[in-house]
Amino acid sequence: MSADDGNHEVTAVEPNQTPGQRLSALRIIWGALLIGQIIYLLITLSISKTMSPPPVGQPQLFLYIAVGMLVVLVPTGFALRASIYRQGRGPDGLIAPANYATGNIIFWAMCEGVGFAAITFGLINRAQGGHLFVAVIAMAILLVNFPSGGAMRRD
Repeated sequence: MSADDGNHEVTAVEPNQTPGQRLSALRIIWGALLIGQIIYLLITLSISKTMSPPPVGQPQLFLYIAVGMLVVLVPTGFALRASIYRQGRGPDGLIAPANYATGNIIFWAMCEGVGFAAITFGLINRAQGGHLFVAVIAMAILLVNFPSGGAMRRD
């Protein structure tokens, strides 16, 4: 009897995947993160007008929190991704596929967190204020960070 029963989960950082398979999985993850935010934004815009008005002062507080998250989490995500890339950089200057996947997923999660929080704050505040603008900025950053695989090593 073999030790491998064939029932194992395949993830974006599965060691047996080829770089092409890993890149395809990353593109699916990237697309799902972006589409989820877009759908949530559309739902928020459609139902926010039927909600009761927020308490006075609340929209401004949530806007400060959303901007603070954008200013802190996105650069932190960039720094973490750069650090993870650095750990996996080979002598040829290219990044190991596992490090490429891990760095991108962490960075995208930071962008998604900002986007979902800002959209939620916009929902609470009936889509008034700059909350949704902050969400769109976070989604735009995620959009331009499409996983092209250019920096990834083709082991």
